[in-house]
Amino acid sequence: MRSFLNYFTDYIFVKDEPQKADVIFVPGNGYPQMAAHAAELWKEGFAPYVLPSGRYSTVLGHFAGVQDLAEQYGGNYETEWEFLRTVLQKKRRAGESDSARRQGDVYV
Repeated sequence: MRSFLNYFTDYIFVKDEPQKADVIFVPGNGYPQMAAHAAELWKEGFAPYVLPSGRYSTVLGHFAGVQDLAEQYGGNYETEWEFLRTVLQKKRRAGESDSARRQGDVYV
């Protein structure tokens, strides 16, 4: 017999395999990992567009700042979107030149 915890964790920790999509959406935040993963999915052809989002904390009234890997992505960002855009652009430049991009794709 399965325990309640096993049923609960099956629901909470679901991991789906990525599938082709029209756009990869990156919710606003101060961590670069999600945007970096979105860039990898874009490079692998899962979607032609990546859309970062985010303004800033409504509680603080400003962007809380880079929360991880600040030595790599440090800077003065006014919004989460600006920060995530920078992560995506750096990831794009890190692995390929503009001429190597798939024809017709748009990347932030």
